Amino acid sequence: MNSEPLEPGGAGASEPRPEFVDNRHGNTMAAAIRAHLDYLKEKWRQPVELAIATGYFNPGGFGLIADRLRALPRVRILLGAEPIPPPAIPVRRPDDPRGARFEAKLVRDAIALNAAGLARDRDRIPFTQEADASVRALLELLDTGKVEVRRYEKAFLHGKAFIFAGDEGAIVGSSNFTGAGLTSNMELNLGRYDATPVRQVQKWFEDLWADAAPFDLAALYRARYEEHQPYLIYLRVLWELYKDELDEERGRVGLALTTFQRDGLWRARRILDEFNGVLVSDGVGLGKTFIAGELIREALQERRQRVLLVTPAALRDGMWRQFKLDWQLPSFETISYEQLMDERQLGGRVGTLAFKPNEYAMIVIDEAHAFRNPDALRAQRLRNLLLGDPPKQVVLLTATPVNNSLWDLYYLLTTFVANDGVFAERGVR
Repeated sequence: MNSEPLEPGGAGASEPRPEFVDNRHGNTMAAAIRAHLDYLKEKWRQPVELAIATGYFNPGGFGLIADRLRALPRVRILLGAEPIPPPAIPVRRPDDPRGARFEAKLVRDAIALNAAGLARDRDRIPFTQEADASVRALLELLDTGKVEVRRYEKAFLHGKAFIFAGDEGAIVGSSNFTGAGLTSNMELNLGRYDATPVRQVQKWFEDLWADAAPFDLAALYRARYEEHQPYLIYLRVLWELYKDELDEERGRVGLALTTFQRDGLWRARRILDEFNGVLVSDGVGLGKTFIAGELIREALQERRQRVLLVTPAALRDGMWRQFKLDWQLPSFETISYEQLMDERQLGGRVGTLAFKPNEYAMIVIDEAHAFRNPDALRAQRLRNLLLGDPPKQVVLLTATPVNNSLWDLYYLLTTFVANDGVFAERGVR
């Protein structure tokens, strides 16, 4: 950044007229713009106007010079789409237009991509005080009417320029009006202050401005503060947590499951893989049996493992027996709570299990809330059943995981969760 003596009668400081700006060693575009506007504020009684041509924009760049822009009577921002680098230029397909129409299509596509990028970047602005202050300052200034924004849509806009009205200079080069463009990107910008080239740059801008369309930049960033229904926010939280799973290949399902049951099945598989156990706690009638049935089928048919189902005697002889028949599931062993408590291999008196406990790879517990009391005999027998190596997969089914207090849920989870720290990384201490 070069300096020249101030005119007689000035404030005694140097006159900064940046001629070379590359964002290196403190020689940033943001500092150059601020310094030249400060100089012009001292030189002229009335503030000058500023015109900006840029291929991209973000509030981070605006925030770097916002305090200077507020003092100006008029600021014009001309947005546009930058040319596509040659290696990335799409090859014309047979159904694409030819010649100038194909070029126009490329421009339209680039403008649409640019608009989508602005919206994407807006959505990724962090919720910090500094970032929020930049966005709110931008909206406040746009609402004053002193800032006009247009978008050039007739061709690619590769030129970037910061033009100071009254022939007071133009800094032209590669810097976009973004935080990185004004501070950290490896840029190359030259400043000119002699009347002839400055007027030519001004005419270039005015020609493009006249052909540009108004662009509602305020509406774009005002959307950040729109109110949303709590349910929509809840769905977005679920999306952020589980969106990667939706992209995975969804394998064949043996049982005829509804869409929401398939969703539950995919989720149950992942939890089983991570924790070696899963608690399926859908409400009554929503298909916990079907989810468990498919998990059982996969263990029996696909992995050739032994499965043991522990269930109340009435469900063993009723619903589960009919379920096996209806869906022609391979035979798997089913015992009642009473048989579990009296099993000789687990400390009881009667031998019911067909195999040694360690031969079962998956234990399914229906109406699992019956095991919420860790001091009850049936819970002790279950713990004995789950001993051994390798660890058994545990599938708990209950519509009421909490009956009296959250301790009910806690003790159910301890059937397969090793310690309290397992969920610490998810914010549950």
